[in-house]
Amino acid sequence: WNSPVRLRPKFFFPKTHPIMDNISITTINTHGLRDDGKRNRVFQYCKYKNYDFVLLQETHINSVNDIKRLDEEWGGKAFWSFGSYHSCGVGILQKRNCNIKVSNFYHDFDGRLVYINFVHNKCAYRLVNVYCPNDDKERKLFLSSISRHLIGNFKLIIGGDFNFVENPILDKIGGNPSRGDIGKREMDILIRSFDISDA
Repeated sequence: WNSPVRLRPKFFFPKTHPIMDNISITTINTHGLRDDGKRNRVFQYCKYKNYDFVLLQETHINSVNDIKRLDEEWGGKAFWSFGSYHSCGVGILQKRNCNIKVSNFYHDFDGRLVYINFVHNKCAYRLVNVYCPNDDKERKLFLSSISRHLIGNFKLIIGGDFNFVENPILDKIGGNPSRGDIGKREMDILIRSFDISDA
């Protein structure tokens, strides 16, 4: 988790609905979960914090065997999109014995997007986990293409690693201070189109 450039994790919530006060969600860019020690630390930390949902990016998980092992180690439900051995991969972990029933989930085939649908207090939600590309052009294209996954009759929550910042002075430590906001325009369009706000 030590990187010379650090970006704040991001969440976007419905503007018109108070966030679920009794559901906890966090997001972590793991920079790979293949190392047993690191994976154990990540899982133990999340269990200790007792998060209902954990959004993971850059898991580097790329096989069914990996997923079987991680699911067993986590102990709760997990929803994955494969990455490669050295890049990408996203997942959503749900804590063990969580009383929220996930009705269905979707994943892409690039290790960039996974979402789940669930109902809580008679309200339908879609929780989306994204890992945007590092490359500026690919990031803009990715953000421009995900709106089809955000349409529906539910409250939308988006989290993850967007690989850009809205305000480099506020949201970024290290790196070139004049760079880092490419993707903001595309995200602003999503924010307006789906009436969500940056938490």
